[in-house]
Order: sequence, then structure tokens, then C-alpha cells
Amino acid sequence: MRHKNKTFRKKTVLLDGNEYISCRFLDCTIEYRGGGNIVLDSNSFQGCRWSFAGEAANTLAFMGSLYAQGGESKALIEQTFNNIRGFGGPSTRH
Repeated sequence: MRHKNKTFRKKTVLLDGNEYISCRFLDCTIEYRGGGNIVLDSNSFQGCRWSFAGEAANTLAFMGSLYAQGGESKALIEQTFNNIRGFGGPSTRH
């Protein structure tokens, strides 16, 4: 579903499969479950809490486990975040 120029206040907002363009989120819970395409463009978030459930939560738990292993596993996670930030150099893929 496409949402444009809307204000969401004190709601739980599901990201999966939705588009949010020029929307305002005030004191919301923003939930991502790891499914469906998402578009986030020119939005503002104030006082929001982010929630990860389902496959998204599983991915974060897996990444946390890798990071805790140290060594090359930790370096993989650090490189992943550097790539997300846009200054990571070549990515490490297996």
C-alpha cells in the first residue's frame, strides 16, 4: 500500500510491503518483519521506537552471534555496516 503525505501518531506501523513517501511518524512503533519490498522516501520520525520481528529479528540475532564470535566473523559484520554507511570498500561475500 502506498502512503503519501500522511501523519501517523501513536500507532504501530508495519513497513513490510508498504511505501511511505513524505510521511510523518510521531511516537509510533515502526515494525519490520523482513518481508516484502519497502519504500521509505523523505519521511520524518520523532519519538519512534523500531521493532524487528520474524525474519528480520532472526537476521539481527544471527548477525549478533557472528559479531560475538570475534575474529573474521566480527570483521564481516563490521564490513557490512561500513558498506551500509557507504565507506566500506569491497564487500566480503561468501
